[in-house]
Amino acid sequence: MEAARACASGPRPLPLINVAKLASERHVDAVIVAGDVFENNTLADDTLRKTLQAMRHFKDGKWILLPGNHDPASAESAWTRLERIGIPENIVAATSEETILLGEKGLAVLPAPLHRKHEIRDLTESFGNRKTPDGVIRVGLAHGSVENILPGEWDAAQPEKVQLQLEQAGKAVKEIQRDIDGLNEGIRELQTELRTLGQMGLGEKAEDLSAKLDGARAELQRVEREARAIKLLYEVLTQAEKEAKEEFLSPVTKRVQPYLKMLLPEAELVLDENIEITGLRRGSVIEPFGSLSLGTREQLAVLARLAFADLLHEKGQPAAVILDDAIVYADEERFKNMLLILAKAAKNLQVIVLTCHEHDYASSGAHIIRLADCRRTDSAGSIEN
Repeated sequence: MEAARACASGPRPLPLINVAKLASERHVDAVIVAGDVFENNTLADDTLRKTLQAMRHFKDGKWILLPGNHDPASAESAWTRLERIGIPENIVAATSEETILLGEKGLAVLPAPLHRKHEIRDLTESFGNRKTPDGVIRVGLAHGSVENILPGEWDAAQPEKVQLQLEQAGKAVKEIQRDIDGLNEGIRELQTELRTLGQMGLGEKAEDLSAKLDGARAELQRVEREARAIKLLYEVLTQAEKEAKEEFLSPVTKRVQPYLKMLLPEAELVLDENIEITGLRRGSVIEPFGSLSLGTREQLAVLARLAFADLLHEKGQPAAVILDDAIVYADEERFKNMLLILAKAAKNLQVIVLTCHEHDYASSGAHIIRLADCRRTDSAGSIEN
């Protein structure tokens, strides 16, 4: 096995061609690129096509490409555009955690792709639990730090602010230490003058500098204590944020599935740790959320809201779902299924649909309230809303 990476504003064809030829000459099984195939996700489609064309020169094995922190496999990225362009058979884009089996080589590659520039969890945690056929060589494939921090929904806690405070405290420590060094140097110079000249008054200056030095040392200790406290607070907030997100992710994923089965049988919704929809799994294929039709994305978003409301309801919290013509892009069959889904949710939740298309809901059996019927006339004959 050999790994290669081209570093520039985009992969240059010549280095890739050279790597491909070298791999062919040495009869390697696969070229594995452990992240940052692209410098960023804004490369032109023409650059992506040239990259694919250069990789075609390695025909005897596979390219296995992993998204890194420079080119994470987000909802709309270089990877989704590669899929639309068409990826050759000798290239495997490891944009999911699905194990890549090179059966004839007896090799199993366990990818840990990044879907954003920073991750809050260790993406390699699942390596030990992934099942592979007996006797194959298991290769874990990851990129960069696995314990980075991603700011989340804890606006009140402000982890980013705490991080800035920590950095600021570190700089303050360095500055105070520089002052201490300068004061020590001043004391040494004055002591030398005292010994050399024997003049009065320099002793007082030395004492003054010594007092300032003591004060600087006391300030250094205070700043160091504050820095340690800020660091501890940062770590506690980060861990609490991670636990809170994990507590909601699994229950919401579980509760959305019955609704999804009524709309898209055999499909599975893919959510990230921020409970944001990133894709739709159909069998072994994950379709990025951004590549789905506007109507499908709209319908999946409604299902996620219903699942979250179900979770709140089960925890004893009041929950209502208000939709403002949220399924107007659905075709006739999908619209009927969505009405059934809303009826299912309404057994436990208050579901309110605001619409200008009353006739579309005539067959739903829902209670219809018209704004025109909500006006009344007072005793003087004026109309009140």
